[in-house]
Amino acid sequence: MVGFGIIGCADIAQKIVRTIAKTEGCSVVAVASRSIEKAEQFCASLDLPATSCTRYGSYADLLGDANVQVVYLPLPTALHLEWAPKVAAAG
Repeated sequence: MVGFGIIGCADIAQKIVRTIAKTEGCSVVAVASRSIEKAEQFCASLDLPATSCTRYGSYADLLGDANVQVVYLPLPTALHLEWAPKVAAAG
């Protein structure tokens, strides 16, 4: 199983999460937002159970999750310069 982590709760992320859910061998295992409340709301709106999808109130916390093999980064373009290297460095 390939575990996806989602950094940011933009509208486009909802479409990607739905696609991941339909893809054999893939699942969303973590979602991060700038606040835990927003991550929880995002997961609830997409029926991602807390037992299989960890919620984080910071982007950095998601990068330490051993269950995440792939990170999707639906942040505003201006934030990619900051976060893409952090994602790559996290392995």
